[in-house]
Amino acid sequence: MMLNVRSPQLYLTLLLMVRPVFPLAQTFVVTHAGGRMGKLLASQIREGASLYKDAPANADGSPLVKIRAVVRTEEEAMSITCDLAGMTLRNGKTSYNKCDWLETVVVGDVLLEENARLLVEAFEGATGAILCDASHNELIQMDDGKWSLRIPANENKEISDRLLEEIKAATKSKSLEHVVLRSSMGLFLSSDIS
Repeated sequence: MMLNVRSPQLYLTLLLMVRPVFPLAQTFVVTHAGGRMGKLLASQIREGASLYKDAPANADGSPLVKIRAVVRTEEEAMSITCDLAGMTLRNGKTSYNKCDWLETVVVGDVLLEENARLLVEAFEGATGAILCDASHNELIQMDDGKWSLRIPANENKEISDRLLEEIKAATKSKSLEHVVLRSSMGLFLSSDIS
């Protein structure tokens, strides 16, 4: 099932309505998880599941929900781990806090065969996914005083290619029950796409 949902709260509400009883450790994939919206979605899904009063954790103590955060670079992986798990400073050395509910998967250029394979693997075993775009849109005021949304053209094709590959990878998953596309952009389709 593919839904286009604008708010993380609405996504979580829909998820709880569709699946009122959590099975053992559901895994949710969040793409572009290193961005502001990706981090917010990952955090709110985790928080929402932890507030679910009938199943605070699995019997073995493992987290009720695991987030598999798909990012483009090691720097993004460090950023989301730092923001969601936190860091500790002891004797002048920093370390990430233990976070058993967060897994980061670094997938670079998805047009490379190896990275496309990693992207497909990122969805394996997951029951839900939120595909976030990575657009860096900006509102600009035109000379006539009206506002316009600007998507940098050179970014648009790269971002569209990645989002299309994420959609293709998600469709190959046999375990996904729910996929949400969270996007503020259209897709740039070149004439050579079949």
